[in-house]
Amino acid sequence: ALNYKELIYFSYSHRWESSSVMPEKSRNFNFPGMSLSFIMSDLFPGIKEGGTIDFWKVRTSLANTARMSSPYLNQPRLENRVSSGQGYSYGFFNNNPDLVPEIQETYEIGTELRLLDSRLSFDLTYYNTLCDRQIVENFRSSYGTGFVLNTLNAASTRNEGVELVVGITPIKNKNFNWTIQLNGNRMWNEVLSLPG
Repeated sequence: ALNYKELIYFSYSHRWESSSVMPEKSRNFNFPGMSLSFIMSDLFPGIKEGGTIDFWKVRTSLANTARMSSPYLNQPRLENRVSSGQGYSYGFFNNNPDLVPEIQETYEIGTELRLLDSRLSFDLTYYNTLCDRQIVENFRSSYGTGFVLNTLNAASTRNEGVELVVGITPIKNKNFNWTIQLNGNRMWNEVLSLPG
């Protein structure tokens, strides 16, 4: 994390992971995350001169995460049979050598504003999340495959939304503060792809 004169803040992280749950060719993956914010009311001191605006910040961030399937669902394995003559046979779960980690990419942009000696505040955020190669577990396909349950990268979806938090402080003195917060959001999403 870096900051410039407590006016501009920047942070970056990066993760490398390896998962034995995934097929060998897609076992290793990595994803970054970063954020950047500007204290506009200090970068441009003239903003506060009228006495209305006490604080103003603009921020943005980008983050990626990954998700794997559950263990033992993506590989055939021999199981002990106590009926049908006993012995060992494959279980219900099919191997999917093409399975890859589910990836979620999210970015957001927002602003915080405090007015009138911080008696009125706003926090507004827009976010956009892409969930790609979503993993679906335990779905049934043709028994002709020799298995009952399967694991597949099945879909991509996008989720967007706006969130607003409004704070009002009708009473503010050295002995007592009373703050009311109202929040709301509007969200919409779309299925971008499904398996053939």
